[in-house]
Amino acid sequence: MEKLNISTINSKDTMEARNRQFKILLIDTDASEANRLKNIFQKAKHLIVEWFHVARLSDALKWLKSNRADVILVGLWLPDGFGKDNILALQAFAPDAPLLVLSDKEDEVLAADLVADGAENFLIRGCTNPREAARMIYLAIKQQKLIWF
Repeated sequence: MEKLNISTINSKDTMEARNRQFKILLIDTDASEANRLKNIFQKAKHLIVEWFHVARLSDALKWLKSNRADVILVGLWLPDGFGKDNILALQAFAPDAPLLVLSDKEDEVLAADLVADGAENFLIRGCTNPREAARMIYLAIKQQKLIWF
């Protein structure tokens, strides 16, 4: 797998990425995890990230009716949705946004199955180091051709 360090982007082809603001929608009930992820991206150089956090799938779908997300992070267990149903609903509302599943360690196999169902990748809640989390989101955006290299 290609290794990218988003802190040292220096190719002339990535000037657009340096100056572009990315919208990340996080759908999860864990406010401390939301703050942890937000802090990760406040430290990332060259990328400007605007965060939107909701705890319910229904709130995310309402938000997506009038907004566009560059990346969507979604928890497996939401008060009004679970697993594959979350992925399918989000794909219907935001077909161009890469989806990353936020999972607990004990749900890692289920999260991997959701990648086969259309999620771009998954992050293990609390275990993924900041650099790895930033890299995964960066690669998801790149794979959706939102950044041209």
